[in-house]
Amino acid sequence: VQDTLRAGHTQEDIYVDIFAESLYRVGKLWELNQISVAQEHIATSITQYAIAVLYPQLPPSTLHRGSMVVTGVSGDLHQIGANLVADAMEAKGWTVRFLGTNLPHSSILAVVEETAADVLCISTTLVANLPAVADLVGTIRGKLNGTAPKIALGGAAYKLAPRFAEDLGAIGAFADLRQGLAMLCA
Repeated sequence: VQDTLRAGHTQEDIYVDIFAESLYRVGKLWELNQISVAQEHIATSITQYAIAVLYPQLPPSTLHRGSMVVTGVSGDLHQIGANLVADAMEAKGWTVRFLGTNLPHSSILAVVEETAADVLCISTTLVANLPAVADLVGTIRGKLNGTAPKIALGGAAYKLAPRFAEDLGAIGAFADLRQGLAMLCA
């Protein structure tokens, strides 16, 4: 990571071309039963460490785009993608509250209310978790009525459900970080 930064590559390059690509590969190996769950967890831990090393080196933004909550839904255990989105959005001028994943929807609602977030970004890795996304969005909109934040959806699940964001009334869905930056930082 340090060498890549010194060579002039951006945070997005590292996040998308190194971290995300390597974890996609790890996921494929796990699906094919070529690595164990323990090996997958080791790869995830190494990636989390590299993210933590990179974070303090991100240049602070002079912009202020608004506030954002980044989270995954109850039942989704994959949080690195959401972590990458949170860090990248912060570097682009968003005030971000990163919650991680697998939270009760009531906890997410409480943070959205507390922060008066402009955007709620929901990370979803597996298509099986899309009903939980719909439930979370319904909870947020039901409780906050006209003050509910805009909803942005991110993650691999949206590659397989391209109309889900539109059907849900979200501002959009992105399958990778560069698409998310284009959508939320344009």
